Amino acid sequence: MTEAGIKDLSGEQLNYLQGIIKALSGSKLSYTNATISDLLAGNISVETLTVTKAAHFFSLVIDEIKSVGGQIILTPANATVDRVTAMDGGFKCYWRATDGDKKIYNQFAKDD
Repeated sequence: MTEAGIKDLSGEQLNYLQGIIKALSGSKLSYTNATISDLLAGNISVETLTVTKAAHFFSLVIDEIKSVGGQIILTPANATVDRVTAMDGGFKCYWRATDGDKKIYNQFAKDD
């Protein structure tokens, strides 16, 4: 972006950018591949995100879950567990793979 392009930003956009910079000051985020339009659109992409207190989301889409460290039990795609059998060192859960319309895939890994 040229210097002339920066001068073309409105006061509202500059206030928004100042707010982002203030919120991110002291963080380890990098703007290497970010553009001004990314920041103005509210798009931020990070490799890893660790939240140490609370995270509040208005909408959350999870494409894949690999593991939760065994702290909670997840049923994929709101499946209903039909049967549970005890095994050495754990349990095996069974649910229907389809309800006629939707398919539910087992994405759990060993030791989840």
